[in-house]
Amino acid sequence: MIKDMVSVVVPTYNRAGTIARAIKGILEQTYENIELLIVDDGSTDKTEEIVNGFKDKRIRYIKLEKNGGACAARNIGISKAQGQYIMLQDSDDLSYKDRIEKQVNSIIENASDVCIGKCRRIGYGKRYEAIFPSFEKTILEAEMIRRRTVISGGTVLAYKYVFDECLFDESLEMWQDYDWAIRTSEKFKFCMVNDLIADVFMQGDSITSKSRETMLRTNEYLYKKYENRFCDFPELEVSLLNNIIMNKVILGKECKEDSKLLIKKATDTKGRIKGLMGLSGLLGIYISARDFLGRHGFYFNKL
Repeated sequence: MIKDMVSVVVPTYNRAGTIARAIKGILEQTYENIELLIVDDGSTDKTEEIVNGFKDKRIRYIKLEKNGGACAARNIGISKAQGQYIMLQDSDDLSYKDRIEKQVNSIIENASDVCIGKCRRIGYGKRYEAIFPSFEKTILEAEMIRRRTVISGGTVLAYKYVFDECLFDESLEMWQDYDWAIRTSEKFKFCMVNDLIADVFMQGDSITSKSRETMLRTNEYLYKKYENRFCDFPELEVSLLNNIIMNKVILGKECKEDSKLLIKKATDTKGRIKGLMGLSGLLGIYISARDFLGRHGFYFNKL
């Protein structure tokens, strides 16, 4: 029996040092009916030379003349995919050889539309390593996906019709996977492989003030994008407000009104806590205490 084709979409930009590892991981999959689309987002290094060095008919190399960002490159790859399934991977990551087989089997066995898996996150000069997500679950509810970041884009495999309805938002600077998962979870069923299926390498040496500014802009953008849906997604509003406050506090920005709104939204009319947990609760307490003590002449050191 011929298995359905899986199209693997790998956007890349100046990753000559890692692209060969990514390609080898795909070509060595136990699931053989694949095509590999390398979407080169205007690289100026030796990426093209390295890709062309692989003499494998399953590889399709797409060179873009102008750099448009990872989301645009992903969307182009998705539009050209010919498989019944589409798998996503970044060009500096490594998929384990049985990844595709496990994810396709999981989608079929669980009658799902989208499958994610666990990955080993490695980064910051190899000083950081963690398993993500840390929990085990077979079916992911939409509320869980909206409430917390559980999706690593580099572990997604889904039917092509899912991507035909939900492409990536090219306006976002980061957290494109989270936004995609929020929209996708409204319509489609998610399942998860509770095995490690990939190594995902985090870029950069640390979280800088510049990256914090980007996080803040991203959360404010997402808040505006979904504010008309918060009556349906209360947990999403709490999550985004929490992130906005956290980044404002760390950057030393005023966030009193955001904090008040977070506490108000996190508690329903019966006084039952919905989303006031973890950092949401801690930040609400921190902001309230900081403002109260500030009025009496005491101040926290800036985080």
